[in-house]
Amino acid sequence: MMSTLYERLYRLVTDTSEEEIAKGREDPHAKAIPANFLRLLMVRTGSKVADRLASPKTTLAWLLQALGAPPVFTGIIVPLRESGSLLPQAFLSNFLKRFPVRKWAWSLGAAFQGVAIAGCALVALNLRGVSAGVAIVALLVAFSLARGMSSVTAKDVLGKTIPKRKRGQLTGWAASASGLVAIVAACLLFFLDEGTESILGYAAYLGVAAFLWWLAALVHIRVEEPAGETESGLWKGSQPS
Repeated sequence: MMSTLYERLYRLVTDTSEEEIAKGREDPHAKAIPANFLRLLMVRTGSKVADRLASPKTTLAWLLQALGAPPVFTGIIVPLRESGSLLPQAFLSNFLKRFPVRKWAWSLGAAFQGVAIAGCALVALNLRGVSAGVAIVALLVAFSLARGMSSVTAKDVLGKTIPKRKRGQLTGWAASASGLVAIVAACLLFFLDEGTESILGYAAYLGVAAFLWWLAALVHIRVEEPAGETESGLWKGSQPS
C-alpha cells in the first residue's frame, strides 16, 4: 500500500509515466526509486528550511545583537560556519568513501547539527553578553564540523539512489518549498519586538530548526542505499541497505 502511494506521489512531482513505473517494478533496485525520491525530497526540504531558520546572516546575527554580545561575534559567525564546514571535508571524504553505505554518516551529521542549534536556543534563554557570544561561536564550530560530514556524503547517496535525470527535479522542488517557507519565516521575524519577546522568538526559530534536522536525520536513515561506489550500486546490482 505504501509503495503504491509513493509511486503516485512520485508521478505527481516528476515526469515519470505509468509505463516507466510498471517497468521499474520488475527491478528490485529501480522499485525503490519512488520511495527514495520522496524521502530525499523531505530530507532536503527539511534541512534547507532548517538552514534558513538558523541563518547566521539573519536569525543568529539578530539574536547576538539582542543578547548584547559584542559586534565582533556577529562579524565572524558567517565565515566561521562556511569555512568550518569546508576544512574537514578533505579528510572526511577519504575516510567515508571506505564505507559502502554512507547514509548513516549524513544522518549522524544532521543529528549533530540539530544538537548544536538546539544548544544555541538554550544559550538564548540563559546567557547574555560576551558569554552568549562565546557559547554561540563554539556551537557554530561544532555545527560546521557536523555539516562537513553531511556535505561529503550527500551527493554520494543521491547518486546511488536517484537516476541522473531526476536529480534536478528533486533539487528544484526542495529549493522551491524551502524558499517559500523562508519568505514566510523572514516576514514573521519583522513582527518581533525588541527585548525578551524577540529573544524568545529567535529561540523558537532555532528550536524548530533543530527539530527539522533531527527529523531529516531519521527520514534519511530509511533511504534504501545500494552498497558501493557513487552511482554504481543502483545500476549494477548491489543490495540496498
